[in-house]
Amino acid sequence: MEPGETAFLEKVFRMCDETQKGFLSREDLKVAVLYLFGYKPSKHEVSQLLKTEHSSLQTPGMTVKSFQQIMARKLQALDDEQDIREKFQMFDIRCQGYLTLEDVKQAFRLVAPNISDATVNSCYKSICANNNGKLSFRDFQLAMDNNFLTHNYN
Repeated sequence: MEPGETAFLEKVFRMCDETQKGFLSREDLKVAVLYLFGYKPSKHEVSQLLKTEHSSLQTPGMTVKSFQQIMARKLQALDDEQDIREKFQMFDIRCQGYLTLEDVKQAFRLVAPNISDATVNSCYKSICANNNGKLSFRDFQLAMDNNFLTHNYN
């Protein structure tokens, strides 16, 4: 975690710990997640976040250190997903919300012209889970998250 990120997350923590208890209650944590990510977390998500906290410390809520660590991981995951979404959108030149084999071939011609059409075809078929000729963002994301291309085609 970078110093600027640590300071920012501590500031959010202090802002949400209005009564300066030294920890975030369930309600405080909901406000913090809403502030950081723009959505109100479900009861289940809050319970999971607090469960992570309670497994390491016996506090009635989430401490600043745990908050910083957990939220830094959530922010990193969000950044990773945004990066993958931007790559998907670059390939989806017709803004259809899915990639066809031709879209993928065209993208490979631009970024990796030495890869054969046979390899691109094989790759596409391997990651296109529904076999309807439309590669969804979720399939693309799974392939990118699992480093599919690196592990299978290098």
